[in-house]
Amino acid sequence: MTGLHLGAADTDTSADYDGDRIDPAEIVRLAVDGIEAGKPEVVADKWSAHVKASLAEDPSAFYHPASAVG
Repeated sequence: MTGLHLGAADTDTSADYDGDRIDPAEIVRLAVDGIEAGKPEVVADKWSAHVKASLAEDPSAFYHPASAVG
């Protein structure tokens, strides 16, 4: 089994999204390459790589100070 992580794909669903989007054909290529290589996960774009790298850090970095309770 291979997990696929991506931020936003350049599809009709994300047409109104104002940010970087990855080409669906590139997502498929990366996914198939990962499956064939036996990788447990594929990180398809810079945003997902950033989020994955940040998981080991302090989770408060993801929250805006104005949203803090207290």
